[in-house]
Amino acid sequence: MVSAKDASPHAPRIFISYRREDSELAASRLADELRQHFAHEQVFQDFASIDPGADFVEAVQRGLDTCAAVVVVIGANWLSVVDRDGRRRIDVPEDWVRYEVGESLRRPGVRVFPVLVGGADMPGSSDLPVDLQPLTRGQAFPLTVRHWPKDVAELVEHLRRVPGLARPASPRGPASWLTRTGSRNALAGLAIAIAALAALGWWLFIPPGSSKPPVKKPVDASQLQQLDPLADKAKSLPQRVDRQRGEIAAAAQDAASELELIKKQLKTALADDDKRKQQVALFEAQERLAIDEQLSALYRKEIEGPQGIAALTARLDEANSAAKAGELSQAKVQYAAAIEALTTLQDRPAALREQVIAQRDQ
Repeated sequence: MVSAKDASPHAPRIFISYRREDSELAASRLADELRQHFAHEQVFQDFASIDPGADFVEAVQRGLDTCAAVVVVIGANWLSVVDRDGRRRIDVPEDWVRYEVGESLRRPGVRVFPVLVGGADMPGSSDLPVDLQPLTRGQAFPLTVRHWPKDVAELVEHLRRVPGLARPASPRGPASWLTRTGSRNALAGLAIAIAALAALGWWLFIPPGSSKPPVKKPVDASQLQQLDPLADKAKSLPQRVDRQRGEIAAAAQDAASELELIKKQLKTALADDDKRKQQVALFEAQERLAIDEQLSALYRKEIEGPQGIAALTARLDEANSAAKAGELSQAKVQYAAAIEALTTLQDRPAALREQVIAQRDQ
């Protein structure tokens, strides 16, 4: 891991901006691909480029200060992710993605590349805050599962044209490694080198039939691509559940407003027939409001409960970590389990409504 503090302040970088709820897997995969074409320290992605315990705000700011290009990874939910108050996070000035994109657009000489993943469309100007609207004037680069290597290669060619990013990836080998790590790590480096040579000698001279050290197979790109649909679906479901919770709460508010209107109409009704009609309407509105309020409370309780959104989001994070570590079978199982649980949670309002109605009919 390259520390944002240890990286040269003069090394031009590629800064990858993305939303974890929207495109973390695609952004991480893209970062790994770019590190095959550029020096490792030139590709800045928050969790991979910031050491544990480092000041996150300072490190991100330094990443922006040294970047020559910003890759904005836009997935299907990039615009629609909301905060706890139901506001689109892209509209909140304190939102990190908004800050990263807005800051890069304001800086002269910084090239901004919108990259579309998961079948996302380029946002329209009217969908964005004013300071982010110049983003829509940039040529978008779709990265598709079917043509991933070709799409990435095209993006790399354009990035190489950015001043400062044309140099090849850092050479491999002991000399370049010692140069990158610096003299302060010389003793640690020497110890690692001795251990590596000892392991190599053991491997060369072990007797026939002895077990060899396990070799970890590289992640199969085609298998990783197969996870993309699962990951995209899993990441979209929490937003759908939260949106549904908002719709149920809004329905309860509408029922309350309708009840107040009927009460006013009942007061102004003159004819007996009109009064009877308004009284029936009043009773029905009271029933709707009671059902909607109880449904909203029950659904909110389930969403915020021990098997709610927080727990399921944690399971998604575990699946993402497994995918990045190359544990594809485990990641597939975890994604499928999270999708099943989230789908069940999304379908709960219908059953809860029947439960509320049955209790009121007793």
